[in-house]
Amino acid sequence: MANKRQSGEGTFSRQGEFYVWTRRVGERRYVVKRKDYTAFRNEVAKRQAQIKDLSTSKPPQDTTVLSYVPSWIERYATPPKLAKATHRSYLGAFKNQIEPFLGTRKLSKLSTADVQGWINQLGRDGLGVRTTLIAFVVLKRALAVARTEGFMTRNPCEGCVLPRQPVRTMRILSPDESEALIREAFRRPHIHRRESLAHRQATRYRHLFRFALISGLRIGEILALQWHHCDFASGIVQIEQQLEWDKEEGWSLVPPKTRSSIRTIVLEASGVRTLAQQLAMVNRERKRIEDYEDFDLVFPTLRGTPSHPRNVQRQLSALLSKAELDHCSLHDLRRTCLTNLANRGLPMHQLKAYAGHTSVTTTAKYYVGVSLEAMKAAIDALKPLSETVKRITVKATKKATKNGKLGRLGNKGSWPQVQKGGGPCRARTYDPLIKSQLLYQLS
Repeated sequence: MANKRQSGEGTFSRQGEFYVWTRRVGERRYVVKRKDYTAFRNEVAKRQAQIKDLSTSKPPQDTTVLSYVPSWIERYATPPKLAKATHRSYLGAFKNQIEPFLGTRKLSKLSTADVQGWINQLGRDGLGVRTTLIAFVVLKRALAVARTEGFMTRNPCEGCVLPRQPVRTMRILSPDESEALIREAFRRPHIHRRESLAHRQATRYRHLFRFALISGLRIGEILALQWHHCDFASGIVQIEQQLEWDKEEGWSLVPPKTRSSIRTIVLEASGVRTLAQQLAMVNRERKRIEDYEDFDLVFPTLRGTPSHPRNVQRQLSALLSKAELDHCSLHDLRRTCLTNLANRGLPMHQLKAYAGHTSVTTTAKYYVGVSLEAMKAAIDALKPLSETVKRITVKATKKATKNGKLGRLGNKGSWPQVQKGGGPCRARTYDPLIKSQLLYQLS
């Protein structure tokens, strides 16, 4: 009889003609894949010995947070392991939140009380809840690997109480607000007036705002959209990339974050007309501007280069102030579009695919809101209760006991109830003696 493998030896499997062994230690994954069984077992034994040496070797006890966390970020959080924006946020969280408070602490002496005191101090300094949570996640993941490598016996981040993140109400524009926003975006000023320059600058992305309300795409997907992705005849738009900005490297077109974000959507007739108007404006600028750089973008800047989302948000804020509307972000335009599609009857599973989400829960929880106008329209469309629910009369055919004797139900067609509290017995039994005793107690 073969010996039973011990816990922690890894996973052995067979993939065709290959023997495969995998084991995960912390955030590192060991894999051995061989055709010859003897060579396979020898290599597995070698890897297991390496893992055992790592677990038994004692790392330096004077290692501090300042010397360990940056090296962990470079090993486990650099692209392409994580996105560039995530890598930048990790570095910023360590430099601004972790290093000033916990940088000189030794890993071997870091306790849960120290981490909890650090969290409380960030709150007293007025730091935002989301920024605090990001810094805590960076520290927790780094210390989890440090625990695996033997720098500490337990992760001090376990057991800490985090601040509660405030619940934000979704900002969804009503039909009147959307109409007022688009009307203000397409208002043409007098070109000869100097003070109208701000108005002209604010209406630069007028087609972009209307397209965002119609398509519901993310701002990175809209700014990365190219003309060869759009089919005017069928109204089909392919989403295959998004625009990403980096302070050092500039802009780049990268694949979306998830596999579900790569999708194909169908536009309404108004969305196709918006793209046609945008194409006419871009063609005019290509002929008029001498140093125009053509990157085949649908919504470029005046010189054809990719637009920065921050500049687009500034112009949206200027439009909202001119239209006397409350503030909203570019992502709120996406929420408004998805909510309107849901209110118009698009099924939730199709709405999830349209939005590019992995789960229907994300679509329903964070992107679909219920406005008072939609609720009132749904209530008015309901049928009267008298037309939908009708009274059903059931003839009494079952037998019940009364005074210890079998008899039929009473005239009211209901089972006899217990006199003093309680209800009908729900016990199940196949013993006729016990069943008759229970029925006698209910009579």
